[in-house]
Amino acid sequence: MTDTANWICPQHPFGHTWQADSLKCTLCEARRTASEAIVALLAGLPGWDIPRAERLISAHQAEAAPPADDTIPLTVHWDRIVMHPGETDDDTIVGCLTEDGRPAALVLDDEHREALGLMLVDPDGN
Repeated sequence: MTDTANWICPQHPFGHTWQADSLKCTLCEARRTASEAIVALLAGLPGWDIPRAERLISAHQAEAAPPADDTIPLTVHWDRIVMHPGETDDDTIVGCLTEDGRPAALVLDDEHREALGLMLVDPDGN
C-alpha cells in the first residue's frame, strides 16, 4: 500500500511532501484538487497507472455532475441596483440576484438600454 503522506510536492521535489489530507504541501503553498490526489493514490496501487486513474476520475466526474441543461433559462430578480455608464462609452450594468442568492448582472450597451427602457415604459409600442 502506498503511503500517501510521503508523496513528493511537484513544485519543490526535494523535502516537500503532501499533508495527511493530500491536498496541501507540508512546506509550501502548493495545493492540488481532490481529483489530482485520487489519481496519484490510484496510480500508486499495483496494476494502476496515471492514465487509467485519470480515465476513472473523468468517468466519475461525468456521472456526478451531468452537463447543465442549457434549455432552462436562469431566473434572476432585479436587485434595485443600476450602474450607469461613465463619461466613456461604458455599458449600463443592472444588478440582479439568482433564485439561490448568487449575484448576476444584465449588461446593456446604449442601444439595448434604450430599447429595453422603451419596452418597459410602453409595452405595446404605442
